[in-house]
Amino acid sequence: MVPATTRVLDAFPLTPNNKLDTARLPPPGEPAPHDRAPARSMNDRERAVADCVAGVLGVAPAGPESSFFELGGNSISVIELLHQLEKTTGLTLSFKDVFEAPTVAAIAARLVSAPASTWPALSRGPSRDEYPATSSQTRIWVQDQRTSYNVLASTRWWPGTRSCAPASPRATAS
Repeated sequence: MVPATTRVLDAFPLTPNNKLDTARLPPPGEPAPHDRAPARSMNDRERAVADCVAGVLGVAPAGPESSFFELGGNSISVIELLHQLEKTTGLTLSFKDVFEAPTVAAIAARLVSAPASTWPALSRGPSRDEYPATSSQTRIWVQDQRTSYNVLASTRWWPGTRSCAPASPRATAS
């Protein structure tokens, strides 16, 4: 895992026992790209991408050349970004698109040629008291009902000892 932000320290704060004093560590700083001034203003599509990036990462991109990964993005947050972009724009990008073109401007440019989402809208089905069992659930139930794995045997334990012997059929019948 790569940390979202890092901070350079001159020296680590130590306790009197020369151990790291975590209570005196400064909070992590903002990512470096966030501090840069934007080279140009963003168009509407780039602003939509920047809003999605800010929603996913919690850090607003400074400009269209801000990189998703330099702002703290990772492979898991790419999935969140793709979902957010599809929800916002109705267009579908691939995982590969974000890795090949990680800046806000490049992602917005990829959206121009992106296909519309083909996923059908999900609707809630009717509510019932009982639902039919799936094939997996049925197989588990049938396996549970079978007696082929049941082993019938009885043993006799003598109190105070660690020994046992098979009980005779007559002893278990009464």
